Amino acid sequence: EPSERSEAKVIPERHIPNDLMGLDIGPRTRDLYRQHIRGAKTVLWNGPMGLFEVAKFAEGTREVARAMADNREAITVIASPALIMLCFQPTRLRIPGLAHSISQCCGFPLDLSATSISM
Repeated sequence: EPSERSEAKVIPERHIPNDLMGLDIGPRTRDLYRQHIRGAKTVLWNGPMGLFEVAKFAEGTREVARAMADNREAITVIASPALIMLCFQPTRLRIPGLAHSISQCCGFPLDLSATSISM
């Protein structure tokens, strides 16, 4: 069971060894997401990047949220009740400015969005 006492390792390649679990995105993926979010006009966020309930594995989720907060031009749609709670609980992400453009859209049909929103 993953916890704060669990060891965190960055795996440089795409294949996670069988004896490990992927619990967060790594630094390179965070940078890649940040670059894409920086230039986006609309961001649809459907779920956390990792096991955000354990602080040690919440950094990817926190960095994606921070990138969204920094992009003041984008419309950000959060399609996950868990993420909405996470973003607005003062003890969780603590990302100033994230609420500037958030719309709640729980249950948003993602298959419809794929056909009607060009990326």
